[in-house]
Amino acid sequence: MVYDSVNSIPLFIGKITNPSSPAERRTANLDQNHGKIDIRSESTNKKCITYQESIGVAVHNIKECKRKLNDIKFFQKYQTVCSESQDIYKNFISNNCVSSWCEYAAKNFNNWQQTYKKRCSFGNGTFLNTKNCIKLSYDMKAKGHLRCSF
Repeated sequence: MVYDSVNSIPLFIGKITNPSSPAERRTANLDQNHGKIDIRSESTNKKCITYQESIGVAVHNIKECKRKLNDIKFFQKYQTVCSESQDIYKNFISNNCVSSWCEYAAKNFNNWQQTYKKRCSFGNGTFLNTKNCIKLSYDMKAKGHLRCSF
């Protein structure tokens, strides 16, 4: 297991992360790499705040688990993470959190892109594969998966 102690995010081999960890579900302001924007607003469903930092990771994990479904060793090793990610996503959907997350992403997306470009991209098609860069990538990709329009 690889652990990002700066952002308190556990990352696993294969770029699978544990979206149910308390660090992934924090309800405070965004960390320094995502900007310092207050994510709490009256229009945000309080149940949905817990998913704002973890849904990008959960969506990625679900895709990765489906992609490697026939890899028995992978599935045995990451079965818990795959199951937890699926549960988080199911709860996210059942709590009607898509519009809340899209609102959150709309406020942060430009900052995510700028941070990713500055800290993660070498400009020649190669990218830094750090924990923060991976997390930013997952968050930006979640926009498309959740069909956010902004």
